[in-house]
Amino acid sequence: MNIEIITAWYNEEFLAPFFLKHYAFADKIHILLDADTDDDTLREIGKAPNAHVQYIRYPDGFDDSIKIEKIREVYKKIEKGWVIAVDSDEFLFPLPLGTTVREALAKEIHSDIVYAQMWQVYRHRDDKNLDPGMPAVLQRRHGDPNVNEGLNALYTKPAIIRAGRNIEWRVGCHTVRYPKPKNKIARLFYWLRPKPVISGNKLYGAHWAMADPEYCINRRKGRKGRLSQHSLDKGYGHHYMDDTDMSIRRELEAHLDDPKLF
Repeated sequence: MNIEIITAWYNEEFLAPFFLKHYAFADKIHILLDADTDDDTLREIGKAPNAHVQYIRYPDGFDDSIKIEKIREVYKKIEKGWVIAVDSDEFLFPLPLGTTVREALAKEIHSDIVYAQMWQVYRHRDDKNLDPGMPAVLQRRHGDPNVNEGLNALYTKPAIIRAGRNIEWRVGCHTVRYPKPKNKIARLFYWLRPKPVISGNKLYGAHWAMADPEYCINRRKGRKGRLSQHSLDKGYGHHYMDDTDMSIRRELEAHLDDPKLF
C-alpha cells in the first residue's frame, strides 16, 4: 500500500527532525519548501531518504491560495494508495497507541476520505525538553481536550484522501470539494457519479503549534510577519494576528496542568 505525504514548509529546522522521524513510514514525503527559507531546513531534509523537495515561491509573502494550488497539483500526480496532507506541526496517529498508520489505512477498503481529529497539545509542567531522537507523539500528550468549539473544531480535518479521486482540499486542508468537470458533456453526467465515501473511522493527531515555548514564539511571530496582502484580505492566518510575546506566554502558562489526552 502506497502512502505519500504532502507538506508545505518555511524555516522548519527545529520541527523537521521530529516530522521526518514520525512520517518515516511513508513511501514519499513531498516537501513544498518556501524558496525564502534561510535556516538549515534543507540540511535536515537531506537526512531523510523518503523526502523530496519542490520549491514554492510566494511573490507577495506567504499566500494560502498559492499553497493549496500546489498541494492539489502534487496530489493529482499521485496515482495510487493514500495521500496525507499535513503541516509541519501536525503529527497523525491511530489509536490505540502502538497501532500504525499503515495498519489503520489497510482496513479502509471502501473509503476515499479519512478524517483526522487533532488535539492542541502544550508542554505540561512535568514534561521534559523536546528530543528529536524520541517519538514526537509520546513527548507531548497533554493539552486541550475540547475538539468541538472555536478554532479547535477546525482541526478535525479530511487529511487523508485516496489517490486518483476527484477531490480537492480547500485552503488550510480543513475541508474538501468535489470540482465539476470543465467539459460541458462531462458536466451533464457529474450528478450521476458516486460521491466519495467518507470513512466512519478516523485517525488522531497532535497539533504542535503551541507544544513548547522553545520554538513556538519565534515561529508564530515569524509567520504573522510573512502573510501576503491577499491572505490578509481573505482572512487567512487570522489566528496569528493577535499574537504577542506576552499573549503566547500567557497561553502556554494557562495550559501547564492540562489533562493527558491519549
